[in-house]
Amino acid sequence: MGYIVKALDRNIYHAGDTDFIPEMHDLGKIDIVFLPVGGTFTMGVCDAIRAINSIEPKIFIPMHFSNVDINRFKGAVANKPNIRVKLLQIGETIIL
Repeated sequence: MGYIVKALDRNIYHAGDTDFIPEMHDLGKIDIVFLPVGGTFTMGVCDAIRAINSIEPKIFIPMHFSNVDINRFKGAVANKPNIRVKLLQIGETIIL
């Protein structure tokens, strides 16, 4: 189950623990997206890249990625300068 939170003129999509689903094409304007990319019970790198390309957020924040080469995402969105990959360290916070 995913959630779209609308606050302060921003749309934030938290995908929860899911795989890529076609409905992600229809989310509308999303500024920040949190996607699970670990590949165990969630989407793997290839599906996460498909989701990022479908959603086209301003900021992509991966979750559950301890066994994933996060640089693959940076390479996958390199030709889309409007999408930034933000990698959070364990315990790090981000002000949205």
